[in-house]
Amino acid sequence: MAVATAITIGLLAVGAQQTAQANKQQKRAARAQNRANDVATAQGEVEDINARKQRARQERVRRAQIQQAAVNTGSAESSGSLGAQSALATSVSAANAASRGAQATAFSVSAFQNQAAQFQANANEAGAFANLAFQGAGTANTFRT
Repeated sequence: MAVATAITIGLLAVGAQQTAQANKQQKRAARAQNRANDVATAQGEVEDINARKQRARQERVRRAQIQQAAVNTGSAESSGSLGAQSALATSVSAANAASRGAQATAFSVSAFQNQAAQFQANANEAGAFANLAFQGAGTANTFRT
């Protein structure tokens, strides 16, 4: 009976140690996933900023072309020239707003993925402890009879 008790205690100790190790690795994995999501979000922000800069450059070039064409034809202050410049500004603003919306969506997705990874790690940890407890109870019950 003493040998069985010693074996049970030894197995429970090994199980507890392995559970702790598994939990540690799960937490590391969750942190790594969070860092990966943060890097992806940052990269998306950089791409968004670069795209907005490119649109602004293109808008300045196009606006200068419209103004030059209006000056060449003698219609620099005409409603057509001003309307074309206004439409250009509206188009660039709409593109920037859409880009910002997409970036906000990507940020939200990344935040929820981080949260999900943490919840999964917590669930795995709780499951491992529950499994260990059930195994210990089963083992103790086996030797009791």
